[in-house]
Amino acid sequence: MRTWHLASTRDLAGLRADVSKILTGDRASAPEQSVDGLVLIASELATNALRHGGGSATVHLSTDGPTCLLEVVDRAPGAPPQVAVDRDSGDGGFGLVLALGVAREVGWFRTETSKCVWTVHTAPVHAPS
Repeated sequence: MRTWHLASTRDLAGLRADVSKILTGDRASAPEQSVDGLVLIASELATNALRHGGGSATVHLSTDGPTCLLEVVDRAPGAPPQVAVDRDSGDGGFGLVLALGVAREVGWFRTETSKCVWTVHTAPVHAPS
């Protein structure tokens, strides 16, 4: 469907707007819950990648029709993703916690030069295939 190359957290607003528009099409009504969840997870995981993953991030969103795959890639293969536990909400780090609550599946892998955190979601009704 789409790939974004993010250089800084200033790029996150555009990512959120693009993901929402892609998943809802040109509907004027408020996005459904699955769209909101996917937009939130994309933003949170991209934020984590930018802050802790070596400076830039790449976000891929694809679908096969009934499911959407979100992949967030950074340049920190030696820094595995960590689920935030026993932290104040102001300290951040809740991207994986949110993903585990919203996505159907969550996982990650690394190569020699990058790390990819991925989530699988039920595709919104209006998402293009």
